[in-house]
Amino acid sequence: RNANGTFNLKTDFARMIGDFDMARFSGKGGTGFDFLMNVDLNEFTEKFAGILGLPEGIQMKGVINSKITAEGQLDDVISVDGITEIADLNISGGPLKDKPIIEPNFRLLQNADIDMVSNDVKINKISINTSFIEAKSSGTLNRNMVVDLNTFLVAPNIKKLMDNLNGIISLPQGLSVDGKIAGEINLKGSIDKEIKLSGKTAIVLGATGLTGGYLLQMLLKDERYIKIRLFSRSSIGFSHPKLEEHIVDLLTLESHKADFLADEVFCCVGTTKAKTPDTEMYKKIDFGIPVSAAKIGRENGIETFLVISAMGANSKSGVSYNRIKGEMEEAVLNCGIPNTFILQPSLIGGKREEKRIGEWLAKQFMKVLNLVLVGPLEKYRSIEPEVIAGTMVWLANNNYGNDRVQSHEIEKIYRSHF
Repeated sequence: RNANGTFNLKTDFARMIGDFDMARFSGKGGTGFDFLMNVDLNEFTEKFAGILGLPEGIQMKGVINSKITAEGQLDDVISVDGITEIADLNISGGPLKDKPIIEPNFRLLQNADIDMVSNDVKINKISINTSFIEAKSSGTLNRNMVVDLNTFLVAPNIKKLMDNLNGIISLPQGLSVDGKIAGEINLKGSIDKEIKLSGKTAIVLGATGLTGGYLLQMLLKDERYIKIRLFSRSSIGFSHPKLEEHIVDLLTLESHKADFLADEVFCCVGTTKAKTPDTEMYKKIDFGIPVSAAKIGRENGIETFLVISAMGANSKSGVSYNRIKGEMEEAVLNCGIPNTFILQPSLIGGKREEKRIGEWLAKQFMKVLNLVLVGPLEKYRSIEPEVIAGTMVWLANNNYGNDRVQSHEIEKIYRSHF
């Protein structure tokens, strides 16, 4: 427990320097282990290509610089930090032929806490940064070799990614790929047995509202989703393993673009003239927030976007409520997210926390009127918030022919699948 020392190794292809002091792990405090490494990849691979099992003819150039430090207590927790950089990486020859992989600056960062009592490892961060792809991971690895790891992956330039990997991935002649990728992968299972990649991430805007609240509960119970990211002005007031809350000003959503990563976006944001009498603020909410979310979603590579609009939405309408909803629909569709669905419900039923006397009276009237609204008039029936929420989840996970879904269609989808 009191051992200490240094080592210094130098060859024609590498330099390694280490320093350790076990006493620092036993109560004195400070860094108990330092390790520095410098490797010339060209020299290294020439000497050890056979041992490493590299393909015949492969050549690697670049310089690896690595530093690892550890500090803590042997009877408690040891924290490990590391950084590895590869400068001017160039991999060519062999199966790559004349299509080398070139990366001027590859960086790997690691930070983990090792519980010396339980032998569990908490991975605070593992990140990989290159000019064409970024990945960040965090999670746990326990003594039974069971791993639970969440990884966020961003490829801001697909063309550049494909250009760098064109020796590995071949596209048919004449086919080009461009755009962005952003997503989340959950790695869970036993390393000794099996690893499972599963789950989707959903973003919900407006989870504190009536329909958004029902939607949130459905997503939390749905095994297809491993993470639900909430963006709202206030907390929902409870916690859940799947939940990740972002308390933000939705009018400045663009400033939270780095966190706006998911497979799907559910937008349940909306207000009323009674609640927001100022016309300018009303439009910022009902038009600005959904459109901003759709733009960020497109830029971040999100492929599914669902938003609640209203029956009668029309950008040419003389009624400001319907006109703003119609303008919002057109702007959202113009963002070009592949799977965009706009739900157009009629009057939404259910009990709200805030008192809206006029709306309450209309709901009571509609309950009676629903009985006679049949045939072509059924689209005017009032609709319950859980019906809208359920249909949103179904649309996000199934093919549907129209990007606009009218109220009676929302009802039919829900009745057919729930």
